[in-house]
Amino acid sequence: PRHTPPTPHPWQAMQLYASHQGGLRVAVPASLGDLDLVATVGDGGGARGTRGASTLTVTIAHLSAVGWQPEPLRVLLSGGGCSAANAEVVELRANGWNETSSFTTVHSVVPISEGGLNITIPPFSLVQLQIDDVLPW
Repeated sequence: PRHTPPTPHPWQAMQLYASHQGGLRVAVPASLGDLDLVATVGDGGGARGTRGASTLTVTIAHLSAVGWQPEPLRVLLSGGGCSAANAEVVELRANGWNETSSFTTVHSVVPISEGGLNITIPPFSLVQLQIDDVLPW
């Protein structure tokens, strides 16, 4: 993973959510405990240019800092399918929970296997997954 030094700019979170603009909302479970999730499919064109493919963007917020515990999550890809082997991941890892706290940005790649992927959401943080070449739902 590639790390970026901590920065206190709140616009980082808004940049992640802005990437959903213009996409079609994907139905997700209504209750995931301390996790809040939004998913959209947009015309990303696909990394390899698969005809009719789109980009699935999933942003997950870990809303609890109690106990400062990470939350494991299995993201299942159903619907039209996906030809991508990996998901690109951006994490905004919280370095605290007060007004002067900052995020450390971490970029990584998570493999897709058996119809989904496993990821751990750090406490009080945001994680965004982007998967190219998702076929129509």
